[in-house]
Amino acid sequence: MKSVAILLTVHNRKEKTYKCLNSVYKNIEKITEYDFDVYLTDDGSTDGTYTMVKENFSKVKVIKGNGNLFWCRGMYVAWKEACNTKDYDYYIWLNDDVELFDESLENGIKLCNKVNNYAIITGAFRSKKNGDLTYGAKFIDDKKVGPNGKLQEIQIFFGNFIVVPNNVVKKIGIIDPTYKHAYGDNDYSLRALKNNIKVYLMPEYVGYCEAHSYTEKYMDPKQSVKNRFKALYSPVYTPHDAFVYNYRYFSLFKALRIVLQLHIITLFPRLKNKK
Repeated sequence: MKSVAILLTVHNRKEKTYKCLNSVYKNIEKITEYDFDVYLTDDGSTDGTYTMVKENFSKVKVIKGNGNLFWCRGMYVAWKEACNTKDYDYYIWLNDDVELFDESLENGIKLCNKVNNYAIITGAFRSKKNGDLTYGAKFIDDKKVGPNGKLQEIQIFFGNFIVVPNNVVKKIGIIDPTYKHAYGDNDYSLRALKNNIKVYLMPEYVGYCEAHSYTEKYMDPKQSVKNRFKALYSPVYTPHDAFVYNYRYFSLFKALRIVLQLHIITLFPRLKNKK
């Protein structure tokens, strides 16, 4: 029987984590031809997430973090633990703020089979409130892509729902812990393309996920200059990671330009708001 590792990293979103895991196990219960294990990095949650997971989803393999891993490094820890445990046939990333539709897991794996298990499959999400696309995929020019009923070749995905077959892992490795929080998902998609591995968006929506509507603190004019720079250099969004990502996949000029723009926006956030 082929094996699948589902990977998550969570922090203080107990109710969302519960809904996500509940939808995961509803999917798993209906699948008989694959063996599933769930690896979850709990990065220092203080809201009872760990206890909730243990009481309601006892089969989940929980790895405890100290609160300094953030999303990308948390996913790295979960993925590394899975790789050290077993040579899985598939690795599936999930964000804990998603609720999967029935059969989404099975459909993602089937599509991997369809492309000979040598491509990455990603899924799109819509809002439960209005049905609009919230997270899908995009091209390098930032053009967003949503489901159209067909398997679409795309360039950049987000880490909400990703199916990575073991053949791809053997070729390009796992997510890069150089990044703390952001960019790790985008980096992995472009690394795949750089190695002639295609990335596809599934034909239909795979679940619900609400869009993040908050303004980043580093561009919030209501914040003091000191607080804006503190936010800019926080692990959530750091010029270092922005530089590494843009230098790797675009150019030194673009990397320097992006970092300069980040600092200008932090100093003068109203310039960003005028665009």
